Amino acid sequence: MIEHLSKFELGDLSLRYLRDAGSGCVGMELVPLAMRDQVLYGPDRPLESLVQLKRVGDAYPGGFAQGHTLHNSPSSKAFRFEGQQVDRPSGGLAIRTTLRSAEGHVIEHHLAWRECESAVRMRTVFINQSARPV
Repeated sequence: MIEHLSKFELGDLSLRYLRDAGSGCVGMELVPLAMRDQVLYGPDRPLESLVQLKRVGDAYPGGFAQGHTLHNSPSSKAFRFEGQQVDRPSGGLAIRTTLRSAEGHVIEHHLAWRECESAVRMRTVFINQSARPV
C-alpha cells in the first residue's frame, strides 16, 4: 500500500512524496498537475526509491542489467524516512527530506522550486554518521 507523506502544487506540477508501507521505500512523484490521479502503483509498477546509491560490496542485480546495474541496491533499500522540513520563501518552496539507515548513514534530498522557473532543482547529500569510513 502506498502512503502519501506530503503533497505540493508547484505551478502546473504535482509533487508528492510517497512511502510503500510494506517495504518502507520512500519515493517522489513529479507529474503534470492534470495527470496526478493517473499515476498508479502496484506489482507491475513499484514505487522507485527517492535516492539510488551503490556501495562497494553491494550485490549486483541478477540477469541482464540493461543499464540498471546500480538500481535498487541493498544500500538503497536500507534507508527509511526520518523526516521532512518544508520552507516557503517568497515565491517558492524548499523541501529537505531526510532518510536514515540502521548503519548510521543519512541522506538529505533537497528540492527547490521558484514560481519564476519552469523546473525544480534537486541535490542529494550523503552524511556518514557511523564510526566506519565509507
